Amino acid sequence: MEGVAETLRQIRDGRDFSPPKAILRVSPAAATLKRPDWPYSLADNVAHTAYWQEIWLNRLRGQKGSAVMGEDWPTVAAGDWEAVRKQFLYGLDEAIAFAEAGADLVLLARIAHHNAYHVGQWALLKRLARA
Repeated sequence: MEGVAETLRQIRDGRDFSPPKAILRVSPAAATLKRPDWPYSLADNVAHTAYWQEIWLNRLRGQKGSAVMGEDWPTVAAGDWEAVRKQFLYGLDEAIAFAEAGADLVLLARIAHHNAYHVGQWALLKRLARA
């Protein structure tokens, strides 16, 4: 279990890449920027990641419910950016707490893998926005 907790901490703390907190330190306008050749904005991608993280956290909390396909890629308005950003960051901290408590390894691994995949995309989107 410590391996998954450590993986989640590495994602949060950015030991091998920029931490999400730093990547997501952007203005609402920058977060919601979506150029014509982009499939989504940074904020949309973060909302997608937070959506799935919340689905898996709900299962760890013992709550029932399932994802609704099509709802997992919302379009985020500039005014909603801060809430989306916080939802992801708080959820990642909660996942770490579950891992440290010895919760379901499969769900925690899904959170870690999905988050790492998307954090890399966030860094790229942020870099492209500055180009």
